[in-house]
Amino acid sequence: SKRDHLLMNVKWYYRQSEVPDSVYQHLVQDRHNENDSGRELVITDPVIKNRELFISDYVDTYHAAALRGKCNISHFSDIFAAREFKARVDSFFYILGYNPETR
Repeated sequence: SKRDHLLMNVKWYYRQSEVPDSVYQHLVQDRHNENDSGRELVITDPVIKNRELFISDYVDTYHAAALRGKCNISHFSDIFAAREFKARVDSFFYILGYNPETR
């Protein structure tokens, strides 16, 4: 900014627990419809499953001093591509998006 303050745009993501259960069930159903529902689910491991996020269209601007740290978020095209995800400290992945206004 004009006063030498570092501002950052921060993208919003939602955890599974922040998405209403009825909406999450629709997302899971869409996932089964788009992929071979007969194939074994990739994210049965609870450690991996808890690292799935849902991207949103929201972006906020924050002063850099307000941020606690950074994390790494990987995008995968589908649930089967997510097999490449390795759970590390502050690492997450997303496949699907969630918009709270339209659910």
